[in-house]
Amino acid sequence: VWLDPHCEGFVIQNQSHTRSGGDNTISVVRQNATNIITIKGSLPAGHSSEYNPVTVDDPGRYSSEVLMAVLKRKGIEVQGQVVQTHTAPPAVPEGNVISEYVSPPLSDILKVVNQSSNNNMAEMVYLAAGHVATGSPASYSNSRVAEKKFWDKMGIPDSGRMYAADGSGLSRRNLFTPRAFCE
Repeated sequence: VWLDPHCEGFVIQNQSHTRSGGDNTISVVRQNATNIITIKGSLPAGHSSEYNPVTVDDPGRYSSEVLMAVLKRKGIEVQGQVVQTHTAPPAVPEGNVISEYVSPPLSDILKVVNQSSNNNMAEMVYLAAGHVATGSPASYSNSRVAEKKFWDKMGIPDSGRMYAADGSGLSRRNLFTPRAFCE
């Protein structure tokens, strides 16, 4: 069992086993709001390896940790550690830019989000909308404010019947009545 890309901070509970025959019954589940990954079921002996994707609790932190690990493996010195913040860090007066990315226009991003159902990108667009609408750091609560403003502008009555816990639509806490969704 391995993570790809590898990153510290995960607990893998391997409760699976191999057997002489039968079907592959392996399931891989990450416990909600944790980085505990549980593997259950059985795999026939000699079966090829299997790829089972799971989400991570904090994608931003995960990608930062992976970037840091890759830089270190490539011999690039990394000082400090990953730090989560909801405010912009102070300007660093010295140092070299190692990477810079200019985002494409939102219209191009939304084409990819909608055509390939890219949930991670949908999440980032949702959080960015909250930042733009409120002028405050990106957060789910700010994104819900932006969403309410949008529904109100569109003339959707009683948008309080809709609750988005995330931007991808995957959360079990997303609550939309069929009537509210169709109006």
